[in-house]
Amino acid sequence: MPAFKVIKKDKETDARTGEIKTLHGIVNTPCFMPVATLG
Repeated sequence: MPAFKVIKKDKETDARTGEIKTLHGIVNTPCFMPVATLG
């Protein structure tokens, strides 16, 4: 049951930082998540 919570938001650009809570733990955003495909 993932949930997203905004921690801080920039008033000029609407950029934001936050955290995603999952059953496996918390992921702070923004984050770099490499994704690869075969082919």
